[in-house]
Amino acid sequence: MFWNWICYVFVMGCIGFSAVLFNNRFFVILLIVGLMLPIISLIFMLRMRSKLYAALHADGGPVRSGDLFPFYVAITNRGRIPAAKIDVIVDVEDVLVGKTEDLLATASIPARATGRAELMVQSMHCGRIILSIRKAVTNAPFGFFRVRVKVVSGKGDFLIYPEIVNAELTLVRPNPYAYIANEEYSATRPGDDPAELFGVREYRAGDRQNRIHWNLTASRDVVMVKELGLVVDTSVLVLLDIYEMPKTIAAEQYDALMSTVASVARRLLRDRQIFYIGWISESGNAWHMRVAEDEEWEAVQTQLFSVHPYGTDISVTSGYAKSFPEERYRNIVYISNRYTKETAKGIDLFRADANVTVLYVTDESGAKPKLTMGERVIGVRAGFVREDLGPAADAVAE
Repeated sequence: MFWNWICYVFVMGCIGFSAVLFNNRFFVILLIVGLMLPIISLIFMLRMRSKLYAALHADGGPVRSGDLFPFYVAITNRGRIPAAKIDVIVDVEDVLVGKTEDLLATASIPARATGRAELMVQSMHCGRIILSIRKAVTNAPFGFFRVRVKVVSGKGDFLIYPEIVNAELTLVRPNPYAYIANEEYSATRPGDDPAELFGVREYRAGDRQNRIHWNLTASRDVVMVKELGLVVDTSVLVLLDIYEMPKTIAAEQYDALMSTVASVARRLLRDRQIFYIGWISESGNAWHMRVAEDEEWEAVQTQLFSVHPYGTDISVTSGYAKSFPEERYRNIVYISNRYTKETAKGIDLFRADANVTVLYVTDESGAKPKLTMGERVIGVRAGFVREDLGPAADAVAE
């Protein structure tokens, strides 16, 4: 825009000098027309500014690490003046890593039409991507003024899901020593606990006689048996540490961290194991969510990917123990790439007699943390999550 005016002033100066020097009618007419161009351009600009609208569209299916994710900015021109070139700048924020970059796209929209500016995002790690239109502008005719396009829907976001592997290691180990006050019974499967009645059904060959419901059998004249309740152990905690890592390793480490927790969650859900998942937000607040179904895990992922990593001075274990001091678990799975004295102290605050498994996410050269009170530690290398969560991990940890 600045150079347009510089060139315009230079050309008009030459025309004016020629008109005075040669006293030629042609140069005088040319000078008058040239002086009217900025006024005409201003009129066009005023008419166009209320006729152009932009909206960001980032709807799509699940995206995995490394996939290209296309999105677009739809631009509507309701006026009678074509927009020859619209420049759209979109900010792309990676919430997990804390990095923002700009994407530029252009589009030409005829009068009374809608077009789109196509863009593409590729992320090599999982997380949440927030898109926002920072600016959308075009030149008025003759290029003397810029027209800002009105943004009616300028934000969008999507999740990039981590790689999920088959976690074959033992995550939940029998633990009769940890005292859990409340027991929960399955609503979908019977069991052997006489303290809870699951339901009543007709007798089948192989059913025990002591489970026959005699009163119901006498009233219906059909042998009916009682199905007992199945105790579901919900006293499993998956605790995730999402602290702020150095920029040089953040993307790779976060990807391995989220891939590990997603694989652990998938294994627990496959085993019909209800569990709790806990983490700390960037403000230091502890979160605590129960997961029993795939839909609940999807909601948890949305929350996790929205977390901005917190400072290294925050301990997720101590923060969680202070926020939920009465919670007790039979099994605790702690996922992080650091294990400090403060971490061990925090776990001790609510562990009671819980089995503790530390999934220590690190690179190949990283050293495993030292155990303090019998924690089982399993190293998970970035880039080797599948191998390190395999059945051989149990033998290595023991």
